[in-house]
Amino acid sequence: QQAMFAPVVKRAMTTADPQSIPPDVLMAAELALTSPSGPVYLGIPTDYLSAPVPPSDGSRSQAPPRLPDESRLQAAVDLLRTTRAPLICAGGGALKAGAGPAVAALAERLAAPVVMSYAAKGLLPPDHPCAVPATLQAPEVGALWDDADLVIAIGTDFDGITTQNWAMPNPPRLLVINVDERDGAKNYPPDLVLVGDAAR
Repeated sequence: QQAMFAPVVKRAMTTADPQSIPPDVLMAAELALTSPSGPVYLGIPTDYLSAPVPPSDGSRSQAPPRLPDESRLQAAVDLLRTTRAPLICAGGGALKAGAGPAVAALAERLAAPVVMSYAAKGLLPPDHPCAVPATLQAPEVGALWDDADLVIAIGTDFDGITTQNWAMPNPPRLLVINVDERDGAKNYPPDLVLVGDAAR
């Protein structure tokens, strides 16, 4: 069963013994709730369900949102200083992080249009001057991608729906802000990845 679930979950695992059930359940819950959140499979063999186990206090520690180190932040500032035609592409991760005010402030500071994926709709109010009213599939919006000298990807993995099934070319420069470095960089090669919470 673990192998069957592995392709569609963040992690698949099976409890090794009855005493491991409480910590394994807590670990699975923590993995599922850690950004980017997603399902986790935990297999518990049926013969373990009636075995005695020690009590658990049910507590788990919540790690504070991560922030990139100063050298990476400075490298991002250097990219932003040299851009003449920036484009911000925001995804569901930005919306989940409550990063709307931060994205709006960045867009206003750079005079950058903000394209929101379907999962990010509502990140900026529809009447915000930087909010683009359509997704990248619209030819006029796709032209913003083509004209950009720097794409700033915030909380998006640039999936097929967002990128016309990956038909859009690599941008000249790409700055990724994502809680998961691999997720943010899996479809387009970034120049720089800032790993951390989008709002912070």
